[in-house]
Parts: sequence; C-alpha cells; structure tokens
Amino acid sequence: MPLPKPPAQRASRLDATAYSVDLTPSKPRAVPPSVAPAKSPGPAPATPPVAAATAEVLRLPTPAHAPAPAAKSGLPTKSASKAPARAAAPKRTRKPAEAPKLFVLDTNVLMHDPMSLFRFEEHDVFLPMITLEELDGHKKGMTEVARNVRQVSRELDQLAASLKSSSIEEMGKGLPLAGTGHREAEGKLFFQTQLIDTPLPQGLPQGKADNQILGVVQALKGLHPGREVVLVSKDINMRIKARALGLPAEDYR
Repeated sequence: MPLPKPPAQRASRLDATAYSVDLTPSKPRAVPPSVAPAKSPGPAPATPPVAAATAEVLRLPTPAHAPAPAAKSGLPTKSASKAPARAAAPKRTRKPAEAPKLFVLDTNVLMHDPMSLFRFEEHDVFLPMITLEELDGHKKGMTEVARNVRQVSRELDQLAASLKSSSIEEMGKGLPLAGTGHREAEGKLFFQTQLIDTPLPQGLPQGKADNQILGVVQALKGLHPGREVVLVSKDINMRIKARALGLPAEDYR
C-alpha cells in the first residue's frame, strides 16, 4: 500500500486526493502446466538363447588349491643351545647381633611418663632400690605426678606377678616387659636385688639419692664390661655429674 505524500508546509492539511488509493485487484499469475509423469520402463528384453549358451561354454571351472608339499622327514633338527651355568653367589656372613643396652632409669623419668618402662624396644631396663623408695614417697595426692607414680606401681606389680616364683634367683634373670601385653617391649626389667657398695668421689655425699643412683650405674658398668650401661634422667645436673664421672647419660624425650 503506497504511503500518502508528506505535507509541503508546516501545519498544512492534505487534500482529499492524497488519500485516494487504487484498490483494483491485480491479475493472478499464470500457473505453469504440470509436467506429465514419465512412463516407467518396461521389462528388460530377454537374453537370446544363443548368447546364453555361449556364456555357459565360456565359463571356466575354478581350479582347486594344490596341497602344500609335505615336509621332509630327514631334515636334522637344531638342538637348543645350553645356557652357561651361573657362578655360585658368595655366602653372606651375618654380623653377630650387638648386646642390648642396659638403661638405668632415674625416678623423675617414671614420674614424667609412667609407660617409660616399655619404650626402650629390645633393650633392658634396670631400677635401683632407691628409685622404688622415691616412688613410694610420691604416691599420695591428687597431682599428676602422684597419679603417674600409682600407675607405675601397678605396672610393676603386674610384671612381678607374671613370674612363677618370687625368688631372688628368678628375679635376677629379669622380668620380660612383654609379659603384660606390651609387645613392642622386647627387653627385660631388672631390679636391684643386692647391696651395691661403690665408692664415689669425696665431693659427693653418699646419702643423697642421686649420688646413690650414680653409684649403681658405676657398679653395673664394672659388672658388665662388654655391655653399654646408660643412665636416663630428666635432671640436667645429674647428667652433668654422670658425664664428669665418665658415665654415659641421656635425656628422656
């Protein structure tokens, strides 16, 4: 539909002729005639009998595959080459196992960790008699130290009860630390079953507990010359005194 002409002037009115539109319908387009469908081809002409006979004559038979020639039985077979014999490996000589160490525990180690008895793996543990006396003096109270001391006493009682007899000879052989279920502890526990009188330097008083433990370590070192005897203590001053006397000492961590 054509648009009306725009106004020539501002605010001017359009004439009535501007709105006249040619509404006559346009002529319809001519439709092209449909294409006639192509005729389907008829059946193929039959092959003449003469040509069929000629093709049958020219068809050659397919030759059969010839069998493969049999292998000759007289051929020699290759013998497998023998591998050279390996030289015998030299026997390894196993080094003799070192003797387990003997750790002498100070009282403060047991007060710090009540399970310290079972933390020395395959090594043995020795408790001087003065250590048991000091444990007995700290078992009362509600402090952590008192609870640890009571637990140590229970562990020692169970180990002592695992022996068949409480004779001095049986105690001298040592108590297996794994007897109460602690399989990681493969060593033994030894108690001081006899009086050890070892002279200490004159500057050290004999009645002090720390000095008595040092005397026990020095005596054990003389009784077991082929074995390493080590003092384990949380007291730094006691470790210094032990090293001053030529005794090995370690801290418990």
